[in-house]
Amino acid sequence: MVLAMALVFLAFLNAAGMIRPMEDVRAAVAGGLGTGSEVVVWSVIMLVGLGVAPVALLGAAGWLSRRLAGDDGLSARRIVLRMAYGLVPVGFGMWLAHYAFHFLASGLNLIPVLHRGAIDIGLAAGPPSWDLAAMIPGDWLLPLELIVLEASALGSLVLLHYIAKHTFGSARSAVRGMIPWAVLTVGLAGAGAWIMTQPMAMRGMMMPGMDMPGIELDAGMPGMDAMEMDTPGMDHDPGSGLPASPDGTPSREEIDHEEHGTMMKADTETAGG
Repeated sequence: MVLAMALVFLAFLNAAGMIRPMEDVRAAVAGGLGTGSEVVVWSVIMLVGLGVAPVALLGAAGWLSRRLAGDDGLSARRIVLRMAYGLVPVGFGMWLAHYAFHFLASGLNLIPVLHRGAIDIGLAAGPPSWDLAAMIPGDWLLPLELIVLEASALGSLVLLHYIAKHTFGSARSAVRGMIPWAVLTVGLAGAGAWIMTQPMAMRGMMMPGMDMPGIELDAGMPGMDAMEMDTPGMDHDPGSGLPASPDGTPSREEIDHEEHGTMMKADTETAGG
């Protein structure tokens, strides 16, 4: 049960860690602790998100469930150990919705990556089509995410009802005992929906010097807002998409692209110049 609940709550914490509001949380924790260590800050966030919050929410749901059901023969701990498994579908739905977004929004990137690899070993020619990205129209992404998330929440409610019928003494007690868990399920699904509508701040989406010619981020797509990036020593030429070498010598990327006949050329200005 502990592992199952860790995966359920990790689904939401993992997705939340990639949105812009989480940057404010991270900054607040860092300020409160008086440290700039990312390891310390994220350790605290993980401790709260995977330890304190789950224990508090599951414990409260178990206690309320016992009170509402009026079944003195069951302890709150026993109720939690049985009913908590009903949250697995909504947790799985959050994982699926989150990673389906990444896959559908950039799955076609595999084509230019394979093309570039083929060029490197002499099996192909011509510049890769770095503008290939989304597998479906951008306007479809958020609705699909929400459908997956809410369908999984419905699955949790059905499973919770089934578990409640086999946990409590009567049908009336089962319905009453299920109420706190239904509220928790809806709350998790609502939190997931809110996360999905927030602008993304994930560093791995576009790194300095890795932008490709012809690609324009669609700022209107939820979670795909263009980001400003400023990394010392990684100045790059907007026209080439390649990083400039800090000492003014041609970069490996520049030489490689010239060898393959591309039109990309790195800016050779010194960093900060």
